[in-house]
Amino acid sequence: MKETETLFIELTQLCNLKCIHCGYKNCYPYSIDYTIATQAISKCVPFGLKRVVLTGGEPTLYKDLNNLLHFCKSLGLETKLTTNGSQLDTLVPLLDESLLDIIVVSIDAFDPTTYIKIRGRDNLPIIWDNYRKMSDYQAKFQFSYLIQKGNFKELISFLHQCSAEKVPVVNLLVPHFDGDFTHQLKLNDYYKTVFLQNDDIEVFQREVVPDLLDFYSNNQSMFKFNCNHISAIIAYLTDNTVERRGKICSLPLKTIFLYSDGTVRMCPYHSEWSYSCIDDLLNDIQNKRMKVIFEGSKKSSLCRHCLEVPIE
Repeated sequence: MKETETLFIELTQLCNLKCIHCGYKNCYPYSIDYTIATQAISKCVPFGLKRVVLTGGEPTLYKDLNNLLHFCKSLGLETKLTTNGSQLDTLVPLLDESLLDIIVVSIDAFDPTTYIKIRGRDNLPIIWDNYRKMSDYQAKFQFSYLIQKGNFKELISFLHQCSAEKVPVVNLLVPHFDGDFTHQLKLNDYYKTVFLQNDDIEVFQREVVPDLLDFYSNNQSMFKFNCNHISAIIAYLTDNTVERRGKICSLPLKTIFLYSDGTVRMCPYHSEWSYSCIDDLLNDIQNKRMKVIFEGSKKSSLCRHCLEVPIE
């Protein structure tokens, strides 16, 4: 089977911010060995690899970033990098060499004071200023906004700013509710800190949702999803009975997650899909159980289906 299209690589767990919704502020500062990263990329190519997504921590802190991007491009792969935007200016030489196809900048605030509360540093004006200076490359940018308790009232203002600044793509995200990632956050009450609570939900439904739907209807080209997706986002944030994962999953056999310690997963949310190295995972991809999971994931619930398929 040649189904693996995307390889996510956690380049480093180092980060220069302290975001309240992120577990990396409590991680050890591991960085992936360059050879492990390049070997994993090479081994995934025969399985249909099309793109490499470089993440962290903060990937601009990875010392071999330039070399790794050159390696990806030598194989004809699409490259995508997710960043907190604190060092956008350092990406200009990489863009000059056509080493990056997409840059995703996590913003999560409209007001600089809110940004400081969520991310721990006063970077917001710098991010916007650097984005404006990179006018030749703005078509490669996407901005992300994680809708949470501390910023949901600013969402519409943020969207209007993105429109005014001609940001080509905006990603609307929701907090993780389950899985191993949230377990390492080490917050006393992660749910109450990040998720909308009862009063928040009422305000969100009354004051934000109508404007959000109106903005979406008038700016659909800014979003890479359809109206069903935005309805799902709203339901996820406002209805605790909604299943926290999508009903149909695109992950099995299409996406691999390589972590900075060299371990590999097919799913970032559950340790059941962990492997000690890329070879073990790629060998497993070709077995009967994986084929059943892949077919089932096209039409049934992600987590339940995958975890209930027996090992043969």
